[in-house]
Amino acid sequence: MGNGNIPEEELQPEQELEPEDELQAAADLTDQLIQEFEQHPDEQVREKVFQLLDAVDRLHRPGLRALMQFLESKKLWGIIEQARSDPVIRTLLELHDLMPRTEEQQVQKALDLVRPYMQSHGGEIDVLAVTEGIVRVRLKGSCNGCSGSAVTLQRGVEEALKEGFPGFKGLEVEESPPPTAGPSLISLEEVAEAPGKPIFLDAVCLEEVSPGSMKGVMLEGVNVLICNVDGEVYALQNACQGRGLPLDMGELRGETIICRWHGCRYDARTGKAIPGGDDRHMPEVDLELFPVAVTEGVIQVAVNIPHKGGIVGSAPGKWEG
Repeated sequence: MGNGNIPEEELQPEQELEPEDELQAAADLTDQLIQEFEQHPDEQVREKVFQLLDAVDRLHRPGLRALMQFLESKKLWGIIEQARSDPVIRTLLELHDLMPRTEEQQVQKALDLVRPYMQSHGGEIDVLAVTEGIVRVRLKGSCNGCSGSAVTLQRGVEEALKEGFPGFKGLEVEESPPPTAGPSLISLEEVAEAPGKPIFLDAVCLEEVSPGSMKGVMLEGVNVLICNVDGEVYALQNACQGRGLPLDMGELRGETIICRWHGCRYDARTGKAIPGGDDRHMPEVDLELFPVAVTEGVIQVAVNIPHKGGIVGSAPGKWEG
């Protein structure tokens, strides 16, 4: 059969690939294109590309999930097992989070939420073992012994595991030997030499921010909102993403920050925008969080390392400067 003026043989690929190789080639090309678009100078182009990827994902994922649920409802376990063992189908199911994960795989995926923050300290967290819901990890690099990493460990890691690992029962930390030289906190003069290390600055006395309250402070030109949620302290940017107005004039209800201007709401522990209030002013951007520590009754904040997507709170008295 012809195809216009184009000879049919010219439409054939030069070399046919095996399905697995073809899928891998497509995955490699996709990763390459994503990396290129991440560096694109036009922000609108970058945004539209990732909107397209999200739309394609939302188009395919529900269909694949419905297909697997249909096979499971018919108890076609043999067919399901054969499908999962096929390398092409398996890769597609893994890509859309539809393959059963081992406990360790669940833990690794859950920790992906806090790894960027750990890496911003020049460190990493390794999973040593998962036994009956107990996760044993080891801190590596400059995260080990660092006040900022302790904050992330106590709140971020545990919360990520509770959310991403249904069988989570507890966390055990095996620390590497502490570094022999250099303090964990550095002075402002050293920031140029160690831009990725947290610089904790005195913000306010703990007694000035009682449980259920919040207070705005200015640190090195950064407007910071200090929140005390049931005795645990969090530091976020003090600017509503809906209009940029200060949040310290609003209200803290439990773990929810409510902006007085349009009712915009945020989770004080994560900075994430949540539905509520005037939906016309619902912010699309989460608040930045900052590492926070409490030393001898003083709340300290590292404003040089803003962070989004995770929990970086501090329980009073647990961290030492």
